[in-house]
Amino acid sequence: MTITAVYVNPCTPRLRRQAKSNRIPSVGGRSLLCSLLLAGSALVFSPVHGKGASSDRPVPTHYCVEVDFAIANVAAGVIFAGESRTDYYMWQINLETGSPRFRPHHWHGGDTPQDARLLDEVDIAELVGVQRDSTYHLRIEVRGDVAATFLDGIRIDERPNPYGAAYPYGALGLREGRALLNPYNWEEAYFDDFTVTDLDTQDTLLHVTFGADGNPFSDGSLTEDGRLRVENADAWFLSPETGDPTPAVAFSGQAWVIGVIIICCVVALTIAAILFSRFRRKRGLWIEEGGAGTAHYTRSLCVDSAVDGSAPATARLLPNKERTPKNEDGAEELDQQFIDRFNRTVADNLSRPELDIAFLCDKLCMSRTSLYRHVKTCFGVSPNLYIRRQRLERARQMLLSPETADISIAAIAYDCGFSSLNYFRACFKNEYGCLPNEFRGIQHN
Repeated sequence: MTITAVYVNPCTPRLRRQAKSNRIPSVGGRSLLCSLLLAGSALVFSPVHGKGASSDRPVPTHYCVEVDFAIANVAAGVIFAGESRTDYYMWQINLETGSPRFRPHHWHGGDTPQDARLLDEVDIAELVGVQRDSTYHLRIEVRGDVAATFLDGIRIDERPNPYGAAYPYGALGLREGRALLNPYNWEEAYFDDFTVTDLDTQDTLLHVTFGADGNPFSDGSLTEDGRLRVENADAWFLSPETGDPTPAVAFSGQAWVIGVIIICCVVALTIAAILFSRFRRKRGLWIEEGGAGTAHYTRSLCVDSAVDGSAPATARLLPNKERTPKNEDGAEELDQQFIDRFNRTVADNLSRPELDIAFLCDKLCMSRTSLYRHVKTCFGVSPNLYIRRQRLERARQMLLSPETADISIAAIAYDCGFSSLNYFRACFKNEYGCLPNEFRGIQHN
């Protein structure tokens, strides 16, 4: 955020009024303050993702469990609706036979394969061509006693609870066990972006990105690319506070404190900016160009020799009683002074290719913004366009003059400050409707 104490050379009443009406902070500063305010509000009022602290929110009956997975070997399984570590549901995508299959399970009374009940086995090869080491998105939507399953947005199953009850909202996890056909072959998969959403309120109850949140699960290892690798293990999501596999989240006290601090800083910066703006307006400091014999209010804001070789131009701060007159004669006098100095600088350096806004700012001792505003106000065009038109006008006069009839088009272009002959020809045709050699031939004939 840029705080500017003075405005350089407001040469017209309109520009002076505009400079006086400017407020601190600027537009960019206001945008920054708004961004900080929104960030602080988000930290204060948003739930923490990937932490899993318990809360007093109502237990959802309609919720969604989502995860990205890639099967490295045999299968990938997602645990949900768990009432304990021995009583839960597990939906699995299996590639053991070579053809992708959807295999929903229910564990009850134990954690061994013998305690699992296979609810169904659905061939999904015609729906989604699942392959090893490719990433897919699994989405399980639970609405009471019905669970709909989607793979990459394609519905592959819709299953009522086999016991006639609602799927509970409970423990979550990931399961990789032993292969069915070969018990010495272990299942292995990679997981990322584990998310739980309340379908009624659309609140995000849990969001774990393993690269940013570490590993809040009971098993598995993090990879360099920010995924969780699980092999032959049950990886349960654990609440950091209680150690229970409960996905509901609360508001983080640490994030809340950070958010409050950010909001307080934004308010303090805004108040300070308003006070500074009022103080500046009361002082009424203005900058004016002076010649020889200026009063000793001078501060070395910028000093440069005048173009005509007279005394150096100095910037001085005027007290309230010596402000520039607001009548039109005074404004026109300032405008004319700037126009004369600007035209002399351009004319004296027109043959130099480096003549541009930066060059003029250095010679006239003005900022880019101030120079642009002055030129736009006095001439109605940008500085670069004004320079180009002056160069083309000099080239046109040289093409018309009998004294320069023997000079080539290229020499005229370079003498007028164009470093490229092709660019000069294009600019000339755009301005006058014909090429330089055509223009010279028409005028001479």
